[in-house]
Amino acid sequence: MTNAEESALMHWLTELTEQGFPARHSTLHDMTEVIRQEWISQINNNSVILVEYPLISKNWSSHFLAYHPNLKTSMAHSIEVSCIKEVTRESINRWFDTFASMLEKYEIQMEDVQYNMDETGF
Repeated sequence: MTNAEESALMHWLTELTEQGFPARHSTLHDMTEVIRQEWISQINNNSVILVEYPLISKNWSSHFLAYHPNLKTSMAHSIEVSCIKEVTRESINRWFDTFASMLEKYEIQMEDVQYNMDETGF
C-alpha cells in the first residue's frame, strides 16, 4: 500500500469514528481488499494477467493498527450503557460541534440533512 493510500485509509477511519460509526476490523479489511483489487485492475486487463497480489491476510487490520498507534480499537457499547455512563452535556456538545464542522467542511446545507433517531440503538 502506498503512503498516500495509507493516509487516505487513516483519514477515512478517523472520519467514520468522528461521525459516530467506528469501522470494524472486517470493514477495514474489506476496504483494503477494494484497494488491492483496484491495483490489479489498473495493471491487468481481461486478456492478460501481468500481476497477481496475494489476498489481504486475516490479521492485516491488526497489523495496520499496530503500525499506526494513533489509531486505536474501541469496543462499541449498547445505547443503554452509553446513556448511563457516557452521555454528558460535554459529550453531546462535542458531538454537535463535530457534526457542525462536518457540515461546514463538506459544504452541506442544514436543509439537505435527513436524519432519523430511534431509541433501540443499532
